[in-house]
Amino acid sequence: MNRVPNWLGNQESRLWSTMARLAALTGLIFPIASIITFLNGAPLSTPAMILSIYVCILCTTLIILMIRQENRYVAQVKKYQDDYLDEAKKYQTQLESAQREMRYGPAMLPLRRAYAGVAEASWNHLRGDTSPEAFRLHLQESLRYFSEAFTLITGVTCRSSIKLVAAPDGPTGDLTVSTLCRDHNSPEPTNRPDRISDNTDFKHIFLHNEPKFFCNDLVAAISKGYRNSHWDEKTIEAGDFDYRSTIVWPIGRAGDVSTGTKRDLEIIGFLCIDSFETEIFHQTYDVAIGGAFAQALQLALTQFRTKQ
Repeated sequence: MNRVPNWLGNQESRLWSTMARLAALTGLIFPIASIITFLNGAPLSTPAMILSIYVCILCTTLIILMIRQENRYVAQVKKYQDDYLDEAKKYQTQLESAQREMRYGPAMLPLRRAYAGVAEASWNHLRGDTSPEAFRLHLQESLRYFSEAFTLITGVTCRSSIKLVAAPDGPTGDLTVSTLCRDHNSPEPTNRPDRISDNTDFKHIFLHNEPKFFCNDLVAAISKGYRNSHWDEKTIEAGDFDYRSTIVWPIGRAGDVSTGTKRDLEIIGFLCIDSFETEIFHQTYDVAIGGAFAQALQLALTQFRTKQ
């Protein structure tokens, strides 16, 4: 689409608009001056009076038509500018989408190393060092590559972690999750377990048999009922959030077919990816990549839980 020339459409140099205003002002001054001249002069004859009234009506009509034409011109120029901005925004969106899709290729390199790290952790736990520390070390290295892949894809720093589901304990009998390991960009995991019922992401997957929890703006989701056991009222009021977007996948295997159309998933843990930035994850591609990696973790974590 051709852009409106600056001399015609620019707010600071509207040539035709300025000329129209000058013409309107001139057309308004001359009839008034003519009437004053006639009134101050000799008595007017009837034809002269009719002519003066006619000239005033004609000039007023022309001024009104000119103002209407100017308004149409301004509206048309504004429409052209809006159309141009819409086209530019559409092209920018397409460009950003193409640039993001191009990042998935380089991200396959660290993602392949992440899968290799899971295989190494599983094999080493089966045939080599069976200590929990060695297993966590291999998984931590795998998560480092997994986070690196998502960092390449999104263009911002991402963090990942693996959490295990614990059996009901305590007077309430609630299921809990505890962090098994994190990548190198995340703080060291704490030993304090978190109740699934206190965390919307885990609860959403566990109770509703959903394949993932996806949110690109967790802070905005708080007003819609999102809960996080690590975000108390003080944290929310201060806005001191360590991450603002996340995807969570269940780690488990499908059990017997239930009476419905879904398979019951025997969840043993969760794979989490998060970032401080908002609106960075893609529903289609990113969810699929993480879901496949969560399935690869299932066998290794099952062996680990069995031997503990």
